[in-house]
Amino acid sequence: MRLTREDIFHAFARAGFGCDHSTASKWVGKNSADLATYFLKESVKATAFDLIRSDDPSLLSKKGLTKEERDKVERNSRMSQIDLNKFWLNKMILTDSGYIEKLTFFWHDHFATKVFNPWYIQKQLNTIRSLALGPFKNLLLAMVSDPAMLIFLNNQQNRAGAINENFAREFLELFTIGRGNYSETDIKETARALTGWRTDIKGNSRFEPRLYDNSVKTIFGKKGNFGAEEVIDLVLADKRTAKFIASKFYAFYISDDPDEKIINEMAEFYYKSDYDTSKLLVYIFSSDFFYQNKYHGARIKSPVELLVGIYRLVPVRYEGDDPNANLQRLMGQVLLFPPSVAGWSWGKAWIDSSSLLFRLELPAKILSVAYVDLAETERQMEPNDEARMMGGRALAKFKPFANWSKIESDLNGVSKNEKKNTLVEIMLRVKPKNYVVESIELHDQTSIKNAIIELMALPEYQLT
Repeated sequence: MRLTREDIFHAFARAGFGCDHSTASKWVGKNSADLATYFLKESVKATAFDLIRSDDPSLLSKKGLTKEERDKVERNSRMSQIDLNKFWLNKMILTDSGYIEKLTFFWHDHFATKVFNPWYIQKQLNTIRSLALGPFKNLLLAMVSDPAMLIFLNNQQNRAGAINENFAREFLELFTIGRGNYSETDIKETARALTGWRTDIKGNSRFEPRLYDNSVKTIFGKKGNFGAEEVIDLVLADKRTAKFIASKFYAFYISDDPDEKIINEMAEFYYKSDYDTSKLLVYIFSSDFFYQNKYHGARIKSPVELLVGIYRLVPVRYEGDDPNANLQRLMGQVLLFPPSVAGWSWGKAWIDSSSLLFRLELPAKILSVAYVDLAETERQMEPNDEARMMGGRALAKFKPFANWSKIESDLNGVSKNEKKNTLVEIMLRVKPKNYVVESIELHDQTSIKNAIIELMALPEYQLT
C-alpha cells in the first residue's frame, strides 16, 4: 500500500521512537513493504553495548570482604547499573533508527530479568540485540544459559537429584507456550531437562554433564532423554506457542485491545516462518491491517516511550545529577528493573490518577529552565527495589536545559500556512483536530516553545 504522512508518523512511532518532518516527507507515497524492509536494514546496524567492562569494580567477589568493603562493592554495582540504564536511554534518544532498540526493549520485557549485576545485564542485552531479529529458537537457547537468567530464576541451583522448577515454570508460562497450556508434570519434567547449567561471577556460562539429569523425561506426552534444545523444539512445534508470542507482538506494536483474527494470522505466519522474527516484523509493518485508522493512537505510551519521545523532539541536558532513572521510577518503569519475571503491566496499567497527572506535567517540568522540585511526588511513593537500587529516595530537585534547535530546524523548511499542521503531526502523529490547530500560536520562538509544551500536555500525547 502507498503511505500517507499520517501512516509514516504512525509506522515510525511504533517501529521505533518517531521521526521528524523531513524523514516523513521522504516516504510520502512510497510502499509500505519498502518501509518495512528499511526498518529491517537499519536494525542490523546495531552495535553491542560496551559501557560495563569485565574489570568493573562491581564484579568483585564479596567473599572475605568486610562489611564496609561489601557495601562499597554494592554501591559500585548500583551506580554502574544506573549508568547502564541511562546509556541505553540515550541510545534510544540519539539513534536515527530506533528499531533495534525498540525490539530489544520488547525482548527485555519478555525475558524480564532483575539482578543487581550490571555485567550480567549488559551481557543479556547484547545477547538479545544480536539475536533479536533471528529465529526465536536461538534466543530461547541463549536464555537457557544466560548468566542473569540462571541467577534470577535459580536454574544455577537446578541439578540432577535436586530439581529447582522455577526457571522451567516461567519458561513455559511466560517465555513460550503460555499459561494453561501445560501441566505440573510438564513443569517438573522440563526442569529435569534444563539441569546442568552454571555460570561464574564473570558471567561465563557452561554446561556440566555431571549435573545433568541424564534420564528419560515425559513432556507434553512425549518421551525421551530431552535436554534444553529438545524441550525448545517441543514447545515450538506447538502452535499455541506461536499464538502466545504473536499476541505479545500485537500488543507491543499494534494495539492494547486484542483482535483475535489478526493475532491468529500473525501466529500462523510466525509458525510457518520457523519463528523468524525479522520476517514477522516485515509482515506486520507492510500489512494493510497495521495502518488501519483505528490503530493510530491506539496504545498508551509506556514511561520509557514517553521520556524518549520528549527528548527526541527537544534534547535536554541536566546540571548536576541526571534524574532520568528517577523520572522512570516515578512513572513506574525503570529500564533494567522490571517489577517481576512477568515484566511490566502495559496499556491502562500505566495510567492512574496520580501517574497521569505527573505524566501530563512532565514536559513542562523538564523543558523549563528552572529547578524542578519533585519532593511532593516522591513523598507519595513507597520505597521499593528500584528506590533501594538508586540509593534511597529520588532527587528532590534538578535543573534542566532544553535545546530547541532541533525541532525549530525541522520546522524551518515548512511554509507559514502549514507550520501548525506539521507541528501537530510531528507531536501527535495524526491529522490534527481543528480546535487543536486553532489554539496554537507560532509567531516567534517563544510561542513555538509554548505550543510544544502545550501539545505534550494533551491527553492525546500519551498515546502512540
